Amino acid sequence: MKNLIISGMATAISFLLGCALRGQSREEIHLVRTFEYPVPGQVIIPILYISANDIEKIPDSISIRWKGYQMIHLTALNLLPSDPYLTTFYKQGKNLSARSLIFSLLDKNKAVVIFDAEGDYCFDNNTRDTINLNSPTLVFKPISLWQNGSICEITLPLMINVNTVRGEFQSMEIQNYLQYRARCLVEGDTLAINIQAHYYRMWCYYSDPGLPADSLSLFQINEPFKFKGKWYKLKNLDLCGNKISLEYIQGDQIQGFHEGQYVDMAILRELTEKNLMTGADTINWVNTPFFLLHFWGEWCAPCMEELPEVKALDQRLSAKGKVQMIYYPFIFKDQLISRTEACISSHALSRRQSYCIPKNCQLEEGGMEWCNVADLLNVHAFPQFILVGADGKIWLRTSRDDLSQTILKLQALDLY
Repeated sequence: MKNLIISGMATAISFLLGCALRGQSREEIHLVRTFEYPVPGQVIIPILYISANDIEKIPDSISIRWKGYQMIHLTALNLLPSDPYLTTFYKQGKNLSARSLIFSLLDKNKAVVIFDAEGDYCFDNNTRDTINLNSPTLVFKPISLWQNGSICEITLPLMINVNTVRGEFQSMEIQNYLQYRARCLVEGDTLAINIQAHYYRMWCYYSDPGLPADSLSLFQINEPFKFKGKWYKLKNLDLCGNKISLEYIQGDQIQGFHEGQYVDMAILRELTEKNLMTGADTINWVNTPFFLLHFWGEWCAPCMEELPEVKALDQRLSAKGKVQMIYYPFIFKDQLISRTEACISSHALSRRQSYCIPKNCQLEEGGMEWCNVADLLNVHAFPQFILVGADGKIWLRTSRDDLSQTILKLQALDLY
């Protein structure tokens, strides 16, 4: 098949390469990496906000050379448009793509910022920038990444704002203006994808010739998307090679996390059982036609308000015998574990509780590992219900705080 041609425009940084179709179901699409400032209004630019409490002590090995400097530790999530599903982003660099910067206030108007380009605490004066205080400054910072034993260099356009009051550091904001654009021919029509980072998820925008010209479709980089009536998925984003892999998905059972799509029940079961609370009730995975997954948190006011109704729903479904409810409390700090267990006991809730703890997410070499069921199903709003059949089909996915819709759907399926 003829080479796919990618085209794009950049005002400061751009990479433009050709690519070829490999096999009948996968296309290697080369990226256009761009920087634009100011950016279009619809573009989402993540902001890393650092307070005085986030300042870390400089290790003794380098504190002598950089006396008077203070250090900020930055994760890959803040520096790169990264995503747990993009395996090439994490095992790169000497410290999981994490980087640091040190800074020192020169006077009441300026500060010096030095960036750790390789993740090894080697701060080089060549990466030194002098910026104005209390005023956003655009700087271009190099970052070295590792992939398959080789190094590639990325230049990050960062907007840095150091805020002070009467000469004392108060906070720092860092924004990454790097974007990714891909354009290729899919069955005679141009598929142009804009990739934007938002928090720790990547969003992709594209237009479909089968839809109105001014409409944009939105999908997350880890989920299937529909173009000209067919399903595709972005399989990988390779920073070093400047390409993404686009795969055509065949068959009727499209894996994803929206209604009508399918979740891998083996992975759902594995993650649920891996994170079960101590003394959890037994889950009958074999003889249960449906599972109602309830995502909640002890820290979530709407979740707590509806707990009595949720408990009553669980009891009714158990009596009916067709649906088993599984609870997934979201735990974002250690203190919440004991508070959640106390809440479960005081409300006499079912102990079919599987914790969703983000920090449990670890990526193994050469592959990916889902953190928990909330991550698997892309749950970020609480409370939320997802009704899943034994075959993995998602029958219902409510928006948060919508117990009534859950009951209506259960009634329609004669499950309530």
